[in-house]
Amino acid sequence: MGRVNSSASVNRQSGFKEQCFIQSWIEVIEVTSEHDSRDEVKRDRLTFYPVIVVSAIFCISIFIVIAATFGDQLNPANRWVNRNANTVLIVETVVLVIVTLGAMTIDRVRTLKKLSQSKSSSPVSQESPDVD
Repeated sequence: MGRVNSSASVNRQSGFKEQCFIQSWIEVIEVTSEHDSRDEVKRDRLTFYPVIVVSAIFCISIFIVIAATFGDQLNPANRWVNRNANTVLIVETVVLVIVTLGAMTIDRVRTLKKLSQSKSSSPVSQESPDVD
């Protein structure tokens, strides 16, 4: 019986965490959807376009490396790929990580700014009552 109760409390705790997580995302979606104009949405989408471009270049590079392994090893292009593939992929990985983290940071800062603006402009006070 003790085992059932402990698992039930764990389920309640994880359910509470999931509910809080879902509620925070719903709040973010409501706030951002209420105040977004087309220009703001377009600007937010532009934040992730560099990630898409760098990801596409990275995928094409991987396909080139795979194709080079099946091609003629005496071909000058294949020899160049075999010599420089590791360096190219490492550089592209680093650039992809930097661009991705930058886009996520910019998006998070904008989201927090929108949340703070919406909370400051709401007529209902967010203060909790004093408990003595």
